Amino acid sequence: MRITDISELVTNQVYALCDTQFATSKKVRCLGNYGVGDKVYFTDADSTETPETLATKFKANILPNSFVCWDYMLVSMYGVTTIDDWKVTDPSCSQMVNKLTDQIYQFKENRLINPETKEVELFESEIDLSNYTQDEMFNDVKPFGYTFNEMCTWIDEGTNLDLIAECIFEME
Repeated sequence: MRITDISELVTNQVYALCDTQFATSKKVRCLGNYGVGDKVYFTDADSTETPETLATKFKANILPNSFVCWDYMLVSMYGVTTIDDWKVTDPSCSQMVNKLTDQIYQFKENRLINPETKEVELFESEIDLSNYTQDEMFNDVKPFGYTFNEMCTWIDEGTNLDLIAECIFEME
């Protein structure tokens, strides 16, 4: 689920953070808000920083092992989503997939929109395989070197359906 407001974030929950400016993504843990303003603090998912140590360090004027995300940055600079089932499928563009059902997959990735400035934009799409014929699916898997028979076997066996959906997503 894409987070669009700071109030949706839960302290100590792990999220996927996609930095659209630098085309990177990583797991972060929410430390909550401290002080004045509509903001939230994040730390690396495996950090030992806690909301309590964050507060203690701020009171002692020590910089905590965290970074701030102001409300306006949540949507304009970062894509923050719950990480329950998101899996990285291509780290080079921060591509991730989230399986909703056996037929429906959510995808997101940073896509290059200006090669000169290397500006990227978060692109998201939901692929419902039931909306595609086998011929339409094959048109999207063929450029990646898969055969029609291979694809039909996957469909019959219920395997690699996420791969078919990924190919469709990459061809959008």
